[in-house]
Amino acid sequence: GALPASLWRQDQWAVVAGMVVVGRFGLYGVVGSPNMTSAIPPDQQAQAPASVDVMITQLKARLKQKPDDAEGWRLLGLANFSLQRWPESVFAYGKAVALTPENIETKSALAEAIIQSEQGRVTPQAQQLINEVLEKNPKDLRSIFYDAAGHEQAGDKQGAFERWSNLLANAPETAPWRADIS
Repeated sequence: GALPASLWRQDQWAVVAGMVVVGRFGLYGVVGSPNMTSAIPPDQQAQAPASVDVMITQLKARLKQKPDDAEGWRLLGLANFSLQRWPESVFAYGKAVALTPENIETKSALAEAIIQSEQGRVTPQAQQLINEVLEKNPKDLRSIFYDAAGHEQAGDKQGAFERWSNLLANAPETAPWRADIS
């Protein structure tokens, strides 16, 4: 069943979801590199999806009672993303964006979920979201990455190069993926 409201703490779920996503995908959630290895020890990897499924069940129950809970929808999108359930992630992030259209972090996450659901293709809908995010935050690494990928996919080599250069200029010097794009 769902957690009683008195025991529900959004920050706890956000931390749990974040740990699972970061653990399963490393930097993938930030820059889309599926070649990153998992940070979760092998003996704990089987437990991660089960705990996320429990969280998903609880979030769904909560959202049935509170369908206007943007943070709940965002967390549901994040949890589904961590399990590579792309259509479910797109749906949940879409609900969160509809409720809080000014939240550029959620827009960026929705764009990434759309791209993943399309096997890495930057669709016009995803590109529109990326453009909106970059308009508000030109240093959003995830959006810069997908913007570059979109330009590359469209055959705009110069535009892609400029965006890859922008990504490198804004990335931390210690980012382990820098060598992959420099």
